[in-house]
Amino acid sequence: FQENYFEKEIQSTLVEIAHSLSILLYQNRLKDQLERSNVLINQKNKNIIDSINYAKRIQKALLPSEDYMRQIIPEVFVLNHPKDIVSGDFYWVEKGIGKAFLSVVDCTGHGVPGAMMSILGINLLSQAVNEKNFDKPSQILNFLNVGVHLMLHTGADEDISDGMDLALISYDQKNKVIEYSGAFNPLYIIRKKELYEYKAERFSVGEKMSSGLFTDQIIQAEEGDMVYLFSDGFADQFGGENGKKYKYHNFKSLLISICQLPVEEQKEALLKEFEKWKGNYPQTDDICIVGFRIT
Repeated sequence: FQENYFEKEIQSTLVEIAHSLSILLYQNRLKDQLERSNVLINQKNKNIIDSINYAKRIQKALLPSEDYMRQIIPEVFVLNHPKDIVSGDFYWVEKGIGKAFLSVVDCTGHGVPGAMMSILGINLLSQAVNEKNFDKPSQILNFLNVGVHLMLHTGADEDISDGMDLALISYDQKNKVIEYSGAFNPLYIIRKKELYEYKAERFSVGEKMSSGLFTDQIIQAEEGDMVYLFSDGFADQFGGENGKKYKYHNFKSLLISICQLPVEEQKEALLKEFEKWKGNYPQTDDICIVGFRIT
């Protein structure tokens, strides 16, 4: 009886050991598979980040430097603050005959999709001036509108809501005349600490298929005026004590308070206020602001 008992105990123990070993072997196999999967995932993530960083370099190469912009408009600043590695907001400047063209554009979305739209926008804007020889903002926007619409609505059944909101001006420096046309994004001009707002059309570029949607507003500027073009990222940032949006009335007050500073100090003041308001909240959207003084 005793021998049979011990034999059964040994058999039972061996079975338990074998079961434990099989579980251990299975866990090790799972661990190996998981480690291989993690290596693969990390490599794919690295490839994605490398691709996005490459896209960032392409986007940066397409944007004019501030030094180049100062050759066209001497007293200018650019605050370009993407939410992600690449941005759906961009600024554009082009030298025409007797005038300069300047725009700040907010493409649908941010990150990679917005950046892809920005490359399309830069290409069409440059084509409008350099190939089509358009010299009015409304002509450029009407051309841009048709181009974006055709690019994004290639099928009859497709319903794509992508587009661009922007302010676009031509600036005749000799006569101090500004012509403005816009899609959703207004133009601000501050003269002697009083802000004048020039409102845009209430639809986005690419939203409607028409070649005659946009019109021009002609503005006689004066020496010392500050002119601002911007996307909605600053005003829409959540923050402060109650986690609310900054909003446009605060943005206007901020611009009025800093408008007499040198342009580089204005840029620093905007960044400082943005970071103070944002606090620990994540950045809501891309931000792009261009300001220049009439000289």
